Amino acid sequence: MKKPILNIPSMITQSYFTNAEGEVVTLKEKEYDYFYFLLYLYTETLLEETSNLLVKDGKRYYLNQSVQYDSVEIELNQFQQYGVVDGYKYDGVRELVDKLAELSINVNFLVKDKGRDVDRIKVINSHGWDSTVLTIDFTKEFVKELIGVEKFFMKVDLNNLLKLSGRKSKPLYLVLKDYSKVKNKNLTKNELEILVGRINQDGEVDEIVEQINDVTDVKVSYKVGGVKKKKYIFKINQKANYGSAKGKAKTKKSIDAEVMEGAKKKLQRKKDKGEIVYNEEGFLRAVYDNDMEKLKPSEEQIEIDSIIDSLKSEYDLSEYSDEKIPILVFNVAGSNMPFYIDSEYRLVDMNGVERDIDSPKSLHEFIDWANNGKLKFRVWKNDGYSKPFEKSCLLSNDELRRRGLVL
Repeated sequence: MKKPILNIPSMITQSYFTNAEGEVVTLKEKEYDYFYFLLYLYTETLLEETSNLLVKDGKRYYLNQSVQYDSVEIELNQFQQYGVVDGYKYDGVRELVDKLAELSINVNFLVKDKGRDVDRIKVINSHGWDSTVLTIDFTKEFVKELIGVEKFFMKVDLNNLLKLSGRKSKPLYLVLKDYSKVKNKNLTKNELEILVGRINQDGEVDEIVEQINDVTDVKVSYKVGGVKKKKYIFKINQKANYGSAKGKAKTKKSIDAEVMEGAKKKLQRKKDKGEIVYNEEGFLRAVYDNDMEKLKPSEEQIEIDSIIDSLKSEYDLSEYSDEKIPILVFNVAGSNMPFYIDSEYRLVDMNGVERDIDSPKSLHEFIDWANNGKLKFRVWKNDGYSKPFEKSCLLSNDELRRRGLVL
C-alpha cells in the first residue's frame, strides 16, 4: 500500500478550531489521526478524479481556479487499511466529521505567513454517509488552504502521527516538524496551550518531547525562558536518514571518529618527540573528552542560533533571487550602523570589524536586547559571500552551491 505522505500547509498545522461562539475546541487523541488521514484520502481522491486541478509553473503548482470540482467519495475501509481504525469500526471517524461540520478552523495562528492575518474558515459545506462510503464537500476556502498553497508546507509521513499517543503530542509534533528546517521555534505558554490544550506542569512537556524523540522523524530539545512572558524555546532537527544520498551532514558517528583520530595524532606527535605516555588509553580518552567538549555550543550560542533562525524564517527567499547575498543584520534603535553575528559568534560590522559602539557588548547583552525589543533587524544585500557570513546568510547551502559560492 502507498505510504501516506501528505503535503500539510503550515497554515493548517499552525491552526486551532473554534465553535460558533468562538470558543477554542481541542480535538481528541484519535481525532487528530482521523482528521489528517481524512485530508490525505480527500486530497488523493480529488487530484485523481479532477484533471488539471493543479497547474505547474516552473517549480511551483497553483490551484486552477477555473476548474470545477464536486464532493468526493471516500471508501471508509481505507481508514482500516492504513491502521487508523481497528476492526472496521468507523464511529469515531463519523463523529469527527460531524463535529468538523460545526466548526471553523483558524489558520496561520503563529503568523508564519507575515503577509496575512489569522483567518477563520468554515471547514465543511456538506457531507453524508452510507455504510461504507463518506461523501464530503469541503469549502472552497478550505480546499484553497489545503491544496492551493504555494509556499509554507511540509511533507509528513502520517505514520508518525499513529505512533504518538496522547492528544497533545500530535499537534506539537506537527508544529515542530514544520519548523525543523529553521531548527527552532519559540512558543509562549498561551500559544502552546491554544495549539495542544492546557499544560498542567513543565514535566508534561518533557514527556511529550521524549515521546516525539522516541517514535518520530524529528529530534527535539527545549528549555523554558522568557523575561516578560513564559516561553518554550524548542530546538528541532530532522533525524538523519543514513541511507540518503551524497552531501548529507556529518553524523555523530563520523564526528566521534574524526575527534578520536585527532586524539591519536596528538598522541603520535608526543611519541615522535620522544615523550613517554604511560597510559595511552587514558591520554586518548582525556584528549577526546576535552575536544568533544569544545564542540558543544554554549547556552548563549544556542539562544543566538534560536533568535537568528527564528528571524530568518520570516523572510520569503524567493524575493532574493538576484546576485546579491541576503544577510540578516541588526542595529540598535536610534542607530543606522548595521552589524551581524559571524560564524564565530562575534558581533561585527559589514567589514568584519568587531563592534564596540552602537551595539551590545556581549552575547548575553545581545540576547537581552533582542528579547526586549532594543534591536531592529533587516536584510542587507551584500555584493559577495565569505565564511563569516555563514550564520547570518539567508540562503541555504544548496543555494550557495548552486551559485558557485561554496563547494
